[in-house]
Amino acid sequence: MPYLDVKWNSFRCGSLADGFLPDKSMTAGCWPLPALRPAPPTASQATVPERPAIEFYGLSILAAIPEGSRGFEQQEKAAKLLEGVYARHPDHPGALHYLIHAYDDPVHAKQGLRAARGYAQAAAAVPHALHMPSHIFTRLGYWDESAATNLRGWEVSQTDVTRAGESGAYRDYHNLNYLEYAYIQLGRFRDAQHTVDIVADQYQALPNKQTAPDTPELQSRHVRGRTIHAVPDRVVYGYFDMLTRLLVEAGRWDEAAKIPLLVSSKDFRAVKLQWEAKAAAIRRDQGTAKTAATELVALSQGPGQHPFAKLIISLQAVEAQAFAAEAAGDADNAVEKLKQAVAMEDSIDDLSQPPYPVIPATELCGDLLLRRNQPAQAAGSFQKTLQRTPNRPKAIFGLARAAQAAGDNATARRRYEEFLRVWKDADQDLPEIATAKDFLRRNSTDAK
Repeated sequence: MPYLDVKWNSFRCGSLADGFLPDKSMTAGCWPLPALRPAPPTASQATVPERPAIEFYGLSILAAIPEGSRGFEQQEKAAKLLEGVYARHPDHPGALHYLIHAYDDPVHAKQGLRAARGYAQAAAAVPHALHMPSHIFTRLGYWDESAATNLRGWEVSQTDVTRAGESGAYRDYHNLNYLEYAYIQLGRFRDAQHTVDIVADQYQALPNKQTAPDTPELQSRHVRGRTIHAVPDRVVYGYFDMLTRLLVEAGRWDEAAKIPLLVSSKDFRAVKLQWEAKAAAIRRDQGTAKTAATELVALSQGPGQHPFAKLIISLQAVEAQAFAAEAAGDADNAVEKLKQAVAMEDSIDDLSQPPYPVIPATELCGDLLLRRNQPAQAAGSFQKTLQRTPNRPKAIFGLARAAQAAGDNATARRRYEEFLRVWKDADQDLPEIATAKDFLRRNSTDAK
C-alpha cells in the first residue's frame, strides 16, 4: 500500500460525518482499485439501502474507472446511486462530493452545478469541500466562482495549518492550483504570480525535496491532473505545474525555456521538452526546437509506460514536432502535426481541467492557422476549444481576431465584447485588452 497521509486526508474529506473511505484522488500513488470495489447491493439492499453503503458503492465505481477510459457509463451509474442519496438528504456532504466527481466531465458538468453550489455550504469549514465545486465551475468556465471558492478554501487551510502548528507544506495546494488557473483565465496574471510565489517559497523552505519513487501509475495520475497529497510531493508537483502554467499561458517564453526539472520522471521531462520546443520556435531557433522534439518523441516511445501517460506524452511529442516544423519554416507540416494532436486530444473523453497539456491543442492550432491567414479554419479550431473548455478567454479572443481577419466586423465586435466581459477585472496593461478596445473604438458604429 503506498503512503497515505490519513490525518490530513481525513481532515479534508467532506463526507467525514458518514465515515471515511479515501478515493483515488487522495493517495500519493495508486490504490489497488479493483480490490476496493464491493459487490453490488442485492435487490432488497438496493430498495432500502444503508446510506453509507450506497454512497461508498457509488464512490467505489468511480474509483475503479481506469484513467483514460472512453465513455461515461460507469460515471452515470455512480451518479444515479448518489442522486438517490442526495434526493433524500440534500445537505449530505458525501453525496455532494461524489456527485461532483461523477459529473466532472465536459458532457455532464451542468448536471453537477446544483451539487457544486451546495457542497461548499454543507461543509464550509473544510478546505477540500470548498475546493470541490470548482471542478464543475472550471468545466463550465465560471471563473469568478472558481476563484472565490478556491480562495476561501486556501485561506481556511492556512488557518487550520497555523492552528495545528504544522508545516506550511500541509496547506491545500490543490486549492491554490485551481485558484491560479482561475486567475489566469480572468486575466489576473499578477494575482496568479502571487500564487506561484507562495508555492515557490514553500518549495525553497522544504528540508527534504525527495518525492515518492516514480511509477507508471503515478505518472498517469499526474498527467490526468490528480492531486498528489503526500509531503513533500504536494509542494514539488504543485510548484512545477503552477510555474509551468503561468509562464506558458502568459507567453513568457524566455522563462518557459528554463523551467526547472524538479523531478526526473518522464512526465516532468515531457513538459519541459514540450515548452522548450515552443520557446525555441518563438525565437526561430530551429536547432533547439528540433532537438527538444526529437528527444520528446523518443521519450514517448519508451517501454513500460502507463497507457494513458503514454498517450499524453505522445500528444506532447506531436505538438513539439509542430513547433519544430514551424521553427524550420515548414508551416504546412506544423499544421498537420497540430491537427494530429487535436485528433489525439479528441480521443480523450474526459480530458483533465485545468488542461494538461497547458494549452488545448485546438487553441494552438487556431493560433497557427491565424498566423497563416486562414481565419475560417482558425475560427473552427477556436470554436472547438470552447466546446470542451467553455468561456476560455484566449479562444474567445481568437474568434474575434479570426472574424476581424475575415472582414466580419459584427462578429468580431461581439466576440471582443465577450472577451472583455471575461477580462473585466484583468490587469489593464495586457496587449489583448488594448487590441480589443482599439477595435471596438474604431468600429463603434458597426451593427452588433
